[in-house]
Amino acid sequence: MKRQEAFEHQGRPVVVDYGRSGAYYGILEQTSAAPRKIWEGRVRIQQAHRLPEVEKKEAVHEFNLETITAPGTKIYAADERTPASYEHSVVQLLEKEISSPLVSYSDKKEWKRLLHSLSVTFTPEPKEPQEESYIYYEIHRSRGNVFLREAPNGQALDIEDCPFELEISPAGLPWRRAVHYYDMYFRNDHGQIFELQEYDHVRIHSDQFRPFAIFLNELEDPSRYSLVKNIHSNGFSKEDLIECHNHLLYQLMQEPEETSFTGVNFLYFRKQQSVLIVQHHYERILHAENEDYVFDRFEITTDKGARNLFIYTNSFSCRQ
Repeated sequence: MKRQEAFEHQGRPVVVDYGRSGAYYGILEQTSAAPRKIWEGRVRIQQAHRLPEVEKKEAVHEFNLETITAPGTKIYAADERTPASYEHSVVQLLEKEISSPLVSYSDKKEWKRLLHSLSVTFTPEPKEPQEESYIYYEIHRSRGNVFLREAPNGQALDIEDCPFELEISPAGLPWRRAVHYYDMYFRNDHGQIFELQEYDHVRIHSDQFRPFAIFLNELEDPSRYSLVKNIHSNGFSKEDLIECHNHLLYQLMQEPEETSFTGVNFLYFRKQQSVLIVQHHYERILHAENEDYVFDRFEITTDKGARNLFIYTNSFSCRQ
């Protein structure tokens, strides 16, 4: 898909093809394109499209309802399909492979093992689609300042530098993602400007208020993807999270004038009798004009003795 075509395709279905690791169906949420580089797309995975090769079969765990960032060379436009859970789509593909006369006996044996393991962690039957959960705000202006207030008569939320993804419904049009531009004006993903009136509604998906979602939102895409991939490769998911100690968020809220932050965040996962702990050592240096400096060091340990360590930094030159 070409860059301009991808930009116009935002909000519509695509397939992300990872070759030997399988292909996955989802919604293209956002595109970005740095000068002289291949464009990238942020895709919210909904279903499996093609199974990985047998040697890469564990990849099906890595993409379960995750939002990933992939290069444009791996993203292709797709047609709308019948709603089904990610789990159900994987099971359907496995059953098709197992029943195919063209698949070797050894491969069928591996697929049966995977299907059996999925029956423990996945629910094969399709789930009824659940209504999305949003928190609704009214937009207000007071003494020249614009802010959001939870409807009705709830807590106020400063709209300047709001860290959450907003959705607006200007003049009764369908809901769409947008960012605050200035005053009562908002800009959508395509650069269109919309003016809201006082008491119009703005909504935020409730998932964004969950501790793990807030934590992931503080990470840059490569760091976020590597962390989620490591957690999944150890057999855990976000549903297994017991505690999220986000010290960086605490610092940002308690010390708004500070520009330098260091510390450690902790994530504690538990699944049946297994435990996984993530230590996230971080450093952030905020710059008014230049790019902020970001350093992340993750240490992931399980009670079975598995240990993974990886480091991410955006640029060593940003530290000064």
